[in-house]
Amino acid sequence: MYYLKLLKAFYRNAILVELEYRVNFLINVFMTAFWFAWTLVSVRIFYRFTDTIGGWTYPEALLVIGLFSCANAVIWGLVRPNVEKLVEGIRSGTFDFVLMKPVNSQFIASLRHLVIWQFSNLALGIAVLFIASPQLNRSISAGSWLLFALLLVCGLVIVYSIGLAVVSIAFWAVRIDNMIELFNSVFETARYPVDAFPGWARGLLTFVVPVAFITTVPAAVVIGKLTIWWGGAAVVLAVGSLVFSSAIWSYAVKHYASASS
Repeated sequence: MYYLKLLKAFYRNAILVELEYRVNFLINVFMTAFWFAWTLVSVRIFYRFTDTIGGWTYPEALLVIGLFSCANAVIWGLVRPNVEKLVEGIRSGTFDFVLMKPVNSQFIASLRHLVIWQFSNLALGIAVLFIASPQLNRSISAGSWLLFALLLVCGLVIVYSIGLAVVSIAFWAVRIDNMIELFNSVFETARYPVDAFPGWARGLLTFVVPVAFITTVPAAVVIGKLTIWWGGAAVVLAVGSLVFSSAIWSYAVKHYASASS
């Protein structure tokens, strides 16, 4: 409950800061909607010349795009701003003040900052999910939607865990800009069903850098392209990645040498 109150205070402050410049906020939301619409148009152009891509129909691909938009909101609205603030704090030594607070350092360093307009991606993604579902060749039951929601949460946990592991490297290599951009570039592949890529790339995106579990796997499990056991694998991977990234964080913090000392 204490941590929930902290999050409420953090995000309330973030919203107030954003709304100080309302025109800028509205412009950012508009541009987010524009680029999202552009993605939908580009995918629709592909499907004008074929019924399936990698075995996925247009409505099924829309599910993946909706999931990608939801994950994108978390990356750019939550993970990225906290990564940038943390790297800056490590470089300048102000991270010391995070460690001095009577709060778990991982919690405050990875969840404190929020870019609220980025979460328009979340609303757009959810809207596409509900628009695409009636167009599928099969009905999705309430239980399937619950499973879908669980796998969506697993995907977001995996995104958070990868971001936490990447930023932990900043304790040894202060400048990790190239690594962050590499992660963003790899994550962009999650915009499309992983089956649309060559075999070697599918293996890489599923088992090495598991972006497939963020978008493709949740959609494929719910529409029957994969068995429910893949859903179980997603849960195990989410829990495992969170535990692993938290362990890296703890190790990094223990070996942190303040830039101000």
